[in-house]
Amino acid sequence: MRDYNLMRNMLVFISNDGERALNDFCHFGDVRSVGKELSRLREDGLIDSDMSFEPEYNGGRVRGLTAEGRAFVRDIENDIVWELIRKTIDGSGLDLSYPLLKKVCETIVEHYVMSKIPEI
Repeated sequence: MRDYNLMRNMLVFISNDGERALNDFCHFGDVRSVGKELSRLREDGLIDSDMSFEPEYNGGRVRGLTAEGRAFVRDIENDIVWELIRKTIDGSGLDLSYPLLKKVCETIVEHYVMSKIPEI
């Protein structure tokens, strides 16, 4: 199952401008888990990268977030909102595809924002 905290932390890290090489991600864990997540982020269309791990690491780089990635990070970067999202997706026990994950996150963000509207 996907480590959603790793996903979020890597996306926020990548959102800080600048190209990144594999060694820039070493603080996130072992090469296997980092490589797996970077591959998935690339396949989901969230990062601009020529990095590949099949059949072995090719020395590529992560150039940054795509427009889709930047939009998604805006939904998940707030710590309070992320905790609500994380509890929800962890509670499901499912490995969500990106389209469904995005929909869940957007729904939670919408509910969170709507709950802040004052009574008139």
